Amino acid sequence: LAASYLGFEFITSQFQSMIQGSAKVADALTDMQRAGGYTTEEVAGLNKELTDFDTRTSTETLRSIANIAIRLGVAKDDVAAFTQEFDKLYVVLGNTLGDADSAAEALGKILNVFDGEINADNISKLGNAIVSLDQSGVASGAFLVDFMQRLSGIAKSSNISLGALAGLGAGI
Repeated sequence: LAASYLGFEFITSQFQSMIQGSAKVADALTDMQRAGGYTTEEVAGLNKELTDFDTRTSTETLRSIANIAIRLGVAKDDVAAFTQEFDKLYVVLGNTLGDADSAAEALGKILNVFDGEINADNISKLGNAIVSLDQSGVASGAFLVDFMQRLSGIAKSSNISLGALAGLGAGI
């Protein structure tokens, strides 16, 4: 009798976990839909692309990164590519950048100040520069992102390029 009760409790808790997980997915998709003016079909297609990525990053984190990309103004047809490029950077640098959401938002803001265009190609170039500087010097990726974010406004108005700012951060 006790064993059957424990089995019933286990099954009940599994169903509750599935329902809660489904609710989280629905909430994330609704957030993307609302933030970017996407249709239900567009969000479903984007979610399918995200689940097809070959990565160790959770789909929940990928959806969160995509949501940030949407809020940063990344074009609809580039959100999945932006998310994938950022994910590559995040996998390489790991937790040195902090949580994925904050790092994606910070890099997007840096790109916005310098180039004005936040897309997969630019996030890839910025990410490659950060990885290269992180691996070749003493400055960590997190320090470089923080440094560039803090000084990007001053650097832009002083005609200092993003590459020069990153190099300055790596040299400090």
